[in-house]
Amino acid sequence: MVYITESGSLQDHTPIKKKITDSFWGVVNFVSFFFQSLLSPNSTRWGNQYSVTYRRPGSSSSGYVQHILI
Repeated sequence: MVYITESGSLQDHTPIKKKITDSFWGVVNFVSFFFQSLLSPNSTRWGNQYSVTYRRPGSSSSGYVQHILI
């Protein structure tokens, strides 16, 4: 993958500083999401006011995802 530096030159590889920075923020995000899921496991990206059902109403197993406002 080609990487374009701040000066506009092309490099064949990503600089080590960028790799370290991206890895650091990846670890921070992982730890953050991990503890958020432990502290509030029922929260979704739509907020706590939604629940998720994986079946159709009146059906026993279809795999359909439905978001219901509580």
